Amino acid sequence: GSLPEGNGLISWIPADLAAAAIVEMQETSNKMLHLVHPKPSNWGTIMTHLEKLLNVPLVPYEEWFAHLE
Repeated sequence: GSLPEGNGLISWIPADLAAAAIVEMQETSNKMLHLVHPKPSNWGTIMTHLEKLLNVPLVPYEEWFAHLE
């Protein structure tokens, strides 16, 4: 196994919190809403923690993707 290297931000939200927010947003009159994490994290920071926790290497995205097939 491996994890993909990358740049950018991760704005993952736990499913239970996302579901609660969606239910709450049903009360609005807005036609379109975007659910985003209020404090996104750096991709590299998250993957470095997961790399250590899971004891797997970080590899270039293309290499990681090729292993999915």
